[in-house]
Amino acid sequence: MVEAVDPSDIAAIMKQLVQQALEGDTQAAKIILERFFGRPASTEIIERVEGLENAVGFTVVQLGEDDFGGGNRPARNEVG
Repeated sequence: MVEAVDPSDIAAIMKQLVQQALEGDTQAAKIILERFFGRPASTEIIERVEGLENAVGFTVVQLGEDDFGGGNRPARNEVG
């Protein structure tokens, strides 16, 4: 199977997928975004992490507005 697919085939598939997403195909958009950014964390996990952070007064990961899920950096909470 690997021998049957070359890089130009993969590029053509991705271009078609992107075009479908741009035309409003939400399933195509979901596939692209999940592959690029990863699956979104469940609300329960986020709430549990935030609860732990509040309990110890420390933020594990802080995202800036321009991070879009990348460039995570450790940050301490300012307790004043």
